[in-house]
Amino acid sequence: MHGVGKGAGDWMQTIIFAITQKHKIGDLSQMIYPYPNHVTAVQRTADLYWREKLFNGVYQN
Repeated sequence: MHGVGKGAGDWMQTIIFAITQKHKIGDLSQMIYPYPNHVTAVQRTADLYWREKLFNGVYQN
């Protein structure tokens, strides 16, 4: 994994943690982050993934 730019270390730590500990994307959505920073983008992405699955996925009637 590579990340370049201001604040890349903020979200990179979360991604590396998830990969090394074999967490799923839902786990990232449910984490509580200490303060708003660049890792919020990771949480929002995980939230969008689950919203898409819930409202447009196999669970849709």
